[in-house]
Amino acid sequence: MGRKKIIILLILCYVSIAFVQLVVPFDIDNRDQAMQGLYVLDVVQKGSFFLPTQCGQPTTKPPFYTWVAAGVSLALGKVTDFTIKLPAIFSGLGVVLITFLIAEMLFSREVSLFAGLVLTLNVHFAHLIGIARTDMMLCFFISFSLYSFLLAYRQRNEKSIYNILLFVAMGLGSITKGPVAFLLPLLVILIFLFFMRDLKWLKSMRVGIGSTILLLIILGWFIPALVIGGRRFFNMIVLDEMVNYFLGTGWAQTRQIKPYFFIGHFFEKFLPWSLFVPSAIARYWKSKNGTKKEGLLFSIIWFLTIMTFFSLSKGRRSDYILPLYPAAALIVGQFWAALANRNKPGGWKAHLRVLSLGYLIVNFCMIASLITLLARQDLAQLIARIFPESSETIELLCRSMNTHTNLFLLAALPLAVLSIFGAALALRGNLKNLFIVLLVTAGFNLFLYFEFLSPEAGKLSGEQKKAFCSRVARKINSVENLQFCNVESSVFFYMGKNVRPLNHDEVVEFFHGANHPYLITTESDYVTLRERVDFEFVLLEESEYLIREKTKYVLISKRKPLFDLNQ
Repeated sequence: MGRKKIIILLILCYVSIAFVQLVVPFDIDNRDQAMQGLYVLDVVQKGSFFLPTQCGQPTTKPPFYTWVAAGVSLALGKVTDFTIKLPAIFSGLGVVLITFLIAEMLFSREVSLFAGLVLTLNVHFAHLIGIARTDMMLCFFISFSLYSFLLAYRQRNEKSIYNILLFVAMGLGSITKGPVAFLLPLLVILIFLFFMRDLKWLKSMRVGIGSTILLLIILGWFIPALVIGGRRFFNMIVLDEMVNYFLGTGWAQTRQIKPYFFIGHFFEKFLPWSLFVPSAIARYWKSKNGTKKEGLLFSIIWFLTIMTFFSLSKGRRSDYILPLYPAAALIVGQFWAALANRNKPGGWKAHLRVLSLGYLIVNFCMIASLITLLARQDLAQLIARIFPESSETIELLCRSMNTHTNLFLLAALPLAVLSIFGAALALRGNLKNLFIVLLVTAGFNLFLYFEFLSPEAGKLSGEQKKAFCSRVARKINSVENLQFCNVESSVFFYMGKNVRPLNHDEVVEFFHGANHPYLITTESDYVTLRERVDFEFVLLEESEYLIREKTKYVLISKRKPLFDLNQ
């Protein structure tokens, strides 16, 4: 397949996944996306360029993602949940294309196709495509940094512009997520050069000029933010978010997770491709030869360095290892491409066949179990009684499948057939066709996950909160006299108002002092407030029951409604 066709195929595959992500149910309170949206609102509405705030609280992350999202929102005319996701979507596409370019440089065009598809078609990467957070942008800058290094290293040119781009990318990554944006690439580069016995190349990387550029980019944001935020900003960004979180000291002591957390997370969220990574690495160490040694060595060092770095960190969060996914895709893509073109049976080809067969059998069993749950509601109730801790999950899953039964079966039945067909191919040893079946199977699994199995699909609070806020906006016409008490960040975002929430005493004072006051709060807070005031509240609007929050949101006012709400 030609180079242009491969690029077009990868873009189409990526766009399809991104489209599914944007149209399926979502909740921007998930993974603090609404907080990111409020930072963007603060930049757009108040010009808080260097130190954006969320409901009165300064940002805990550097603001480059916020700047890009604000620029996109201004260009499109409004801050929406779509505009705050666009930087992540384009960053993800950039990561896929950089992975393609690195694979093409280090291996072959066939490997570049395999690696690009592997990277796109796994649950974790695909999920973060549509998440308004800094993780995907950080992954882009780290990947671009390493790509720039490889270009300069291959050219063996001290004056290569790519040496400068390496430091520019690390600088922009640093004002996106923090020091990991330059620590991780530098560690990968140092370890790679050590194993290549070429540490003298460091002198050719224009480290002096590059470091100056890196510092200028970082300090260009950090110093103004420090002037604005003072000691509180320094404590929060440097001590809490960097030092304490990495070392597990201070407030982060309660967030420590087992060192093997990331290994388990990787094998779960990078399926089915994670199954092949250990075999690919073992094959490399047993058969180091030829021109491919350098490429595989770099990919393996990239993968292991990031996995080790975050495993040693005391503060752990599953999304942190996203920057190693391109490396994993390179390792898996090269592994499959090398063995698919070999005629000799057995050996490592048997590893691929056995691992693929096991995955496809488990996949078929899971699909059959879901179809059985859909057909036998009494069985779902029985399982919920046997495993009460899973009762809510089972209930939400069954509700989600029952809501769109035809759509579920339209995806589940072909997936079951594909699993059987793939198992037959694994037994016969046709690796190229087996790889295609695994890709298609992964695509169907992604659709089922986003539409039915993800937390957002089961708990439709996001759609309900957005609909509630739309009704409120139509009812009150202006948010000038609107305040909030004990609600999620998404309510502030959808109402386009980034203010500090009120406590009960402040609510009472607000209603006594404001002209035509409005308040959005929870149903339980509404009941409590009615007992504390000497006037009558008017309930103007209420949401549906929110499964995630286990309550309803209500809009109340002191004045009487001007029209019949039942009309």
